[in-house]
Order: sequence, then structure tokens, then C-alpha cells
Amino acid sequence: MKQVEKVKSLLKTAYNTEEIVRETAKKAVATLLILVAISLTVILGTTQPAKADEGQQSFVIPKISTQTLWKNTRGSYLIVENITDGKISGGYVSCAKGFTCQGIKVPVTGWVDQDVDWVEQARISFTANFAKSGSPPCANSVTGWTGYNLGENIFTLWHLATKGYEMSDTLLAGEDYFTKQRDYNPNPQCL
Repeated sequence: MKQVEKVKSLLKTAYNTEEIVRETAKKAVATLLILVAISLTVILGTTQPAKADEGQQSFVIPKISTQTLWKNTRGSYLIVENITDGKISGGYVSCAKGFTCQGIKVPVTGWVDQDVDWVEQARISFTANFAKSGSPPCANSVTGWTGYNLGENIFTLWHLATKGYEMSDTLLAGEDYFTKQRDYNPNPQCL
């Protein structure tokens, strides 16, 4: 009988130890997530920077501006021709392999939220209408990108919707990373 009680006592101690370890791990993960969130806030500049003292230069991250060209990792181009009150107009040239409309400039419209002077990370959303690429159109699809502009880069997630019967064939999703190009060209060519 004493051995049974001893085993029960050991099991209870083991269970309590396991519970303590589990709770400690939860707290450690929560602390790590908080530290990651704080780090991202500092890195991405979502807090207002301190004002520079008189006579000092302040570091300013460039914002999306009119007549800029952005190239993504697939070799495609976003052409920002105009921004009025946050509304973007321009074009998109797809150079992505495996997709139609390669090399054809299609209209783009969207929005960028960079009205506040201290915003270093602007939110951006834009859509390319491939169904309006000519007669007949090169594709019956629309693609929308939403993400953040941080200086010379735009980080986005995209969705492409096209005509079809199966959802898996008609809705595609992915991510894009755009880099600002040094020279503006309103009609870039696929390489």
C-alpha cells in the first residue's frame, strides 16, 4: 500500500511540475511575441520619430511619389503616373512567366495613405484591370495588391480573380516585393 501511495505522490509531483513548465512556456512565448511586436514597431517606423534639433539634418524615408517606377521579384512593373489626394493612377506591365498579358501595359488605380508627415510606413492598395487591356483583352482577370511602402520598397499580398467555374482555378493569391527603380519609364519592357 505504501508503494501505491508513493507512486501516486510521485505522479502528482510530476503532474505539478509539468503544469509549472507548461505555464512557464506560455509566459515565455507571450513575452517573446511582445518583444517581436515592439521590435517590428521600431524597425518599421510606426512610431513618430523625434524632431531634429535646429541645425541637424533629420533622416526622412522617401514616400511613394508621382512618376515613379517599381519592379517586383517576378520582373513586372508598377508605374505610378499620378497621385492626387492619395489616389494613385498609372499602369502595370506583367512580366511574370506563365501568365498572359506579358509586356502589355494595363491600367492601375489605387490608394496610398501617406498624408501624415511622420508616417514612414505608408499603406498602399492598387488594382490592375487586365480585362481592360485592349480589344480583345489579353485576360479576363483583375489583380489587387495591398501592403506597405517602406522607403524604396513596397511589400504586398495579392489576389488575382479570373473568369472560371472552380474557385481553385479562378482565385489565386501570393505576395510581391517591389523595389523603386532609379529611372522613371512610363512604358517599361519585360527583359
